[in-house]
Amino acid sequence: MNTRRLFQQMALDAFADGHNLIIQAPAGAGKTRAAIEPILKGWSKESYDSLPQKILYAAPLRALVNDIARAQSQNASQKSWRPYWHPRIQTGEQPDDPRLESQFIVTTVDQVLASALTLPYGLPRRQDNLNLGAVLGSYLVFDEFHLYPQQEMMLTVLALLKLFEGVCRFTLMSATFSQVFVRQLADYLGAKTIMDEPGTPIDQGIFRDVSNIQTQCRTWQAHDAPLSAEAILDLRGRRTLVVCNTVARAQALYHAVRQQQPRLNVRLLHAQFYRSDRQVIEAFLSGFEQQDDALLIATQVVEVGLDISSDVLLTECATASSLIQRAGRCARREDQSGRVHVFLPRDEAGQPDFTPYDQDGDDVRAICERTWEALNDPRLQGQVVRTHDEQWLIEQAHGPSDALFMRDLHIQVEQRMNDLIRNWANRDDSVLGLIRKQGTVPLYVCAAPNDDPIMSRTPQQCESFGFRRARLARFFNEVQEQGVDLPFVLCGCDGQAMAQDEDVEDERGATYYRWQPIRSSSDIYRGGYLWFVVHPQAVQYDERGLILAPSQVGQAAKPSPQMSQRTTASYSYQSDTYVEHIGGLYRAYTNYRQARYADELSRVPALYEFAYPMRRLCQRLGKSYDEAERLMRLIIALHDVGKLNKPWQAWAQAWQAHYVAAERLPRVTDPTVPLAHTDYDPRSDKPLRDQFKHAARGPHAVESAEACYKLLLSVSQDKDLVRAALVAIMHHHAPDADSCGSFQAIDRAADYVDEALRVCGFSEAERCTLPSIQASFSRSSIVGKWARDIQPMRGNYAAVLFYYVFVRTLRLCDQRSSNFLESEG
Repeated sequence: MNTRRLFQQMALDAFADGHNLIIQAPAGAGKTRAAIEPILKGWSKESYDSLPQKILYAAPLRALVNDIARAQSQNASQKSWRPYWHPRIQTGEQPDDPRLESQFIVTTVDQVLASALTLPYGLPRRQDNLNLGAVLGSYLVFDEFHLYPQQEMMLTVLALLKLFEGVCRFTLMSATFSQVFVRQLADYLGAKTIMDEPGTPIDQGIFRDVSNIQTQCRTWQAHDAPLSAEAILDLRGRRTLVVCNTVARAQALYHAVRQQQPRLNVRLLHAQFYRSDRQVIEAFLSGFEQQDDALLIATQVVEVGLDISSDVLLTECATASSLIQRAGRCARREDQSGRVHVFLPRDEAGQPDFTPYDQDGDDVRAICERTWEALNDPRLQGQVVRTHDEQWLIEQAHGPSDALFMRDLHIQVEQRMNDLIRNWANRDDSVLGLIRKQGTVPLYVCAAPNDDPIMSRTPQQCESFGFRRARLARFFNEVQEQGVDLPFVLCGCDGQAMAQDEDVEDERGATYYRWQPIRSSSDIYRGGYLWFVVHPQAVQYDERGLILAPSQVGQAAKPSPQMSQRTTASYSYQSDTYVEHIGGLYRAYTNYRQARYADELSRVPALYEFAYPMRRLCQRLGKSYDEAERLMRLIIALHDVGKLNKPWQAWAQAWQAHYVAAERLPRVTDPTVPLAHTDYDPRSDKPLRDQFKHAARGPHAVESAEACYKLLLSVSQDKDLVRAALVAIMHHHAPDADSCGSFQAIDRAADYVDEALRVCGFSEAERCTLPSIQASFSRSSIVGKWARDIQPMRGNYAAVLFYYVFVRTLRLCDQRSSNFLESEG
């Protein structure tokens, strides 16, 4: 039986007492279990509205995401977790859950923050308002917090936690916090620390029952020379790990070692491999500790998450926190001994070269310099380094910078909070710079992206590589200077999805993307492009991974493969009546749904995700949760009233008649009932649609809000809640919808609305007290103003959070409604 360790029990108890946590524990102690177990225990015992019903476990590196998800999937199988708890991965490389629908999602910090900034990666822009509500209502675990760039990612995380204070729960974790940082941060966030007091002997502290930490023995040695193939071959042991700071240096060292020792059992691992090739390398790593002569050359991807133990580590100097993480992959097991060799990288001029760390600012370079100085101190040089020695290294290298960062933390966080609030009001892609100063962008490999059915429709389904724009610009200029004759070197896409047909207003409507050739390197910065494609002949791909250099003639790089578990996006509709559609939404709101095939998600009711954040928001702002929940059901019942418009129904019935005339079989055969959707499959019905001539049906979302606002006001006089509810209806297909057309209700519209209210749980007595919808209007008289009024401002930003919870719940139910319709029929 896997006994719970002392510090894990302390975390469990503190979480149960309502505390948010900051956990500092040595590598290999079991931090992940300490963070996850409390919420799983809570789900087993507590009601759905008393705890967050979603874990967003965020790591700074994709490699760590994959390792954590793999380990937790094994836990789920071994411990027979409920199907809803099984972890899903959401990264740019493996976007299994872009809408953040699962209960347990392992993802990158970049993905979480982009969603919180209402610019979610991997979703069309018309779904920008979908994911903020998920972040707000989640238990947020931020792992390896020390790796976050302080002035960008770290400040943005802290601002988010302050903005969501009293609503979301969180845990911050690292092995390498400095004392000044962790103490002041805990005070600022009101979190409880799980850590040893400074100077506590390891056998007397809270980790005294973690046996591998007690017996590990690592000797550190600093070498004032660059890491070379000769040094690797001279110092290697039975199992040797080499860690470089850049992909290019790792590739060069791998090539040099192979040249000198072609039969050596050596592998290369970094982020620029396709998944299938990386899986081959990972298979090698699974038997790494059983081999007698194994060598792995890698980059920072091995710093966290990788559970291997070498007897020799050779690494380039980096920040102290990164070095300690790398050292955690040497002599990792109980009673093991190992040697850690740290080399000083230099540039062509012979100066210390801390790339890529020095690209994050002068302060990070100073940390690297202080790290190197401390490594040469007699306390560490040539000595066995224990946990308390590693903490001393952290204090020497990071302490001064952390003290400076914490000195005016509250001012910096306040400024960042304002940045976030402004972006909620006016979304701007430049705000992604608040995540990483020089963040990476996806790079795909494809010869004709506009003609490729996947790259033009759902490029996120293909594997990509992450590169900084500066590196792509340098590469572009290099290829241009070589005069390579290609149709293009790079293309860019701004991520704006364009409508394929009228059904774009529906959640499942088809869209496509347009790729534009890059004409100059300045386009990479100023063209507004979020994604890039490189021509296969402009790059190389071999056992070293992707190399930004033109291929030899006839040796084009392998194009980006489609992710193996995902299929080309397609959509189709079955007709359903207006009342059936509302019933499908309400069942999605209240019912569980089990996965029916491998790639489908098992889902808890949308109500479970709605209830916790809405209840906490209401408590925080002095609102009535019962009133907010009634409004949510009213939103579901009324969100498509705009489809009861005479032009909309005339178009729908005319299309159905055209469909039947072409000897198609409709699902709904009664032409007298109003429809919410018509029968249509673009794979077979596109020619039929092209032949169909009829006046446009027009939009319906803003019209729904205008027709129904009096009903919402009759349920609640709280303007914050009603505004949020109305704008959720307006924006349930697009976050910027504000144009309202004319409306003329069909005959018996009031009866259909009454039936929709009934299926959403409103009693006959309640329905009798509600006013009717507006039967007709020529233009919007009020909802446009209310949409403007809901824009968040510093003094009342929390009220807009109601909107994000309402709109997420509505859009999820809308997307899932057809599943419940299918389950009935």
